[in-house]
Amino acid sequence: MDVRDLFFWAAEANRKGLVRRTEAAIAASISRSDRDPKAIRQYMDSLRAEMMELEHEGEAEELDRENEKRIAKGRETMDVKRADIRAKRAAGESVNPKRYKIPAKAKVIR
Repeated sequence: MDVRDLFFWAAEANRKGLVRRTEAAIAASISRSDRDPKAIRQYMDSLRAEMMELEHEGEAEELDRENEKRIAKGRETMDVKRADIRAKRAAGESVNPKRYKIPAKAKVIR
């Protein structure tokens, strides 16, 4: 027996419990149609969310770490760009890129 087996069995027990709760909620909502449909819908949505969390256990944390790395890299890139702009302004250079000038002989169509 391995520790991974215990984690798998615990997750499987949680899944089965959520399935039983879902079935009970469905049975209760069918038998008592006078209940508030919004409350039933909220409860079912919360059960679905818990099922999704169990099915995709470590993926959310992994994606969060990956997003944090990307955000940090983007901030570094923007800091470099901002430093370049500050240096150009301090040197008196134009910050905006030069645009293509239309020749004076260009024909204007109206």
